[in-house]
Amino acid sequence: MLRALVEVLAENGARASLAAQHSWQGVSRRVFEVRWEAQSGWVTLSFDRTSICILRDEIGGRGELRSSPGLTAGEYLGDSHLSLVATGEPVTLRASALRKAKLVCFVLEPRAAPELSTEQVESIESARSRLMFRDDRLSACAQLLSDYPGQTGSDAYAMALTRALLAAVLGVLTPPAQSHDGRLSASTLVCVLEHIDAHLDRSMTNDELAGIAGLAPGVFGHAFREVTGMSPPRWQMGARVRRAQRLMFDEPAKSLASVALRAGFSDQSHFSRAFLDIVGVSPRAWLHQHR
Repeated sequence: MLRALVEVLAENGARASLAAQHSWQGVSRRVFEVRWEAQSGWVTLSFDRTSICILRDEIGGRGELRSSPGLTAGEYLGDSHLSLVATGEPVTLRASALRKAKLVCFVLEPRAAPELSTEQVESIESARSRLMFRDDRLSACAQLLSDYPGQTGSDAYAMALTRALLAAVLGVLTPPAQSHDGRLSASTLVCVLEHIDAHLDRSMTNDELAGIAGLAPGVFGHAFREVTGMSPPRWQMGARVRRAQRLMFDEPAKSLASVALRAGFSDQSHFSRAFLDIVGVSPRAWLHQHR
């Protein structure tokens, strides 16, 4: 099914393995477990058919899907970003702070879906790559199908999900026209995010970050939310939690109070509340799950 399942550039500190593969009529799912042994590394994949990729279960940082390691990221850096990968084109998963992640890829087989017209089949097969974008309907379908425990066969629920996924793909083949007025450029966003990461020990105002971006505060807040899906304070809190995850993953014997301070929280109580809010479980429960 895959032209090259995965190519790992081991010297860059990343390694990957195919953890699971399942097939349904019209869609095949490939689940890759990726680990980083150094702060900057990447994994390159290519598929013999149009594919949809989504990152799940990121620990310690955020991953980006790019057409090559040295290029900037796509149009959306928030949670549940999607990537449409054209037939035969390489896609690179790069990260500088991640420790572990799951990359779920859906290889599309539209000719096996009888409900699609010839024109729709050709549209999917000839689709161009579109990396790191946001589409709530396609994201919901991809997440449900990535979590589905079944493997093969004609299960009605899985078949309904695969059909919904293919229909949602048709809806994103042509990116919407967007005005660039008041948008954050990739280079400007990188500067803002690096500034946040370098100062996690203190809260930053919207005015301070807007000044770095060279935008009016009101314009900046809207532009930041558009490319990340969250407000600047929410992003900063998430960055602290991800740093804490990284510290806990690397040094599981360290006390939570020490982790909290090193990640930029005022105390352990503040850390525990934020961790539960963002991750959905307490720090102790999360640490127990990943030991």
